[in-house]
Amino acid sequence: MRILYYSFEHAKQEYGGNVILKRNLAYLKKLAGEENVVSYSTTNIPPGFTRILRGLQKLTGFELFADRKLLKELGDFDYVFIDGTARGSFSRRTIRKIKAITFFHNVEYDYYCQKNAGARGLKKLKSYLQNRTEYYYERRLCKNSEVIITLNQRDSDHLKQLYGRGSDLLLPTSMEDAYQETDFPQSNDASKYLLFVGSDFFGNTEGLFWFCEKCMPYVKMPLIVAGLGMDKYKDRYSSENIHFYGYVDDLAGLYRNAAAVVLPIISGSGMKTKTCEAMMQGKVIFGTRESFEGYQLSEDCILCNDAGEFIEKINSYLDVGARPYSAANRELFLKNYERSVVEKKFLDFFSRIKA
Repeated sequence: MRILYYSFEHAKQEYGGNVILKRNLAYLKKLAGEENVVSYSTTNIPPGFTRILRGLQKLTGFELFADRKLLKELGDFDYVFIDGTARGSFSRRTIRKIKAITFFHNVEYDYYCQKNAGARGLKKLKSYLQNRTEYYYERRLCKNSEVIITLNQRDSDHLKQLYGRGSDLLLPTSMEDAYQETDFPQSNDASKYLLFVGSDFFGNTEGLFWFCEKCMPYVKMPLIVAGLGMDKYKDRYSSENIHFYGYVDDLAGLYRNAAAVVLPIISGSGMKTKTCEAMMQGKVIFGTRESFEGYQLSEDCILCNDAGEFIEKINSYLDVGARPYSAANRELFLKNYERSVVEKKFLDFFSRIKA
């Protein structure tokens, strides 16, 4: 079995989706052998195409006709593993010729519609083209892929609703465990703040800013925000209880001393990697339904549906004494979302196909 692994930006810096990209590539190498997996990321539009096509690529953000150059350079494959459906474009012919396995990190059509909501003028035209291009590409993949993989059942159901086909395999978010039980705190002496971890993009800031404005004036403990690019918001709020740190080298230290993790995620699809990370760190989590989507929950995954519930549940938790370590969430991670557990599910499924 020879596999072409294709993603749009798997070589770029670390972020939530990038963790899954690297994981999937490692799983494929385990399945087929490292020498049988060729990794390839984004190409430019081949020379010779018109200015109109180049302009269309710039408007939509898609790598149009990328597969022609890619396959010519890299030869024949049994499968192409398309890791993420954003901004790539494989022809029907290619998908049928070498059999596509498509991994949906989320329903990208929904993501673009949410991201582009409220656009005006020329941006509205660009948004429309991006939305429709993503819709037609995802529909093509759903109709022609050999295997469809989603992170959770909700995305599978929505693909079925939009394009007439759900997923063949549910493969949840996972992370490689890097800790021992002795790494976690056993007293709450250092638990002085709530923690939000996430980089600067609208899927994070949308809910975070809402939480800062609607909840933090009434919450009894400060909030620390850590994530790439978040430091630019350090002067957004005058409150002494809200601190934007930006990128932090020692995230483990921040997690260790946090009273709890807050995940006020309002919109999106897929699964939130930050939820998995908080479980791995053994933290109590206060989150929305979106932040917990696709996860099994313990009693320390505390669902908050509105600002009132965030305020009441967080303050009640602090009043009885914050717990620096949640054995329940740590156990949930080890049982369901540790990398080797999900790897076995992946290998079992594709070994059957290979056979």
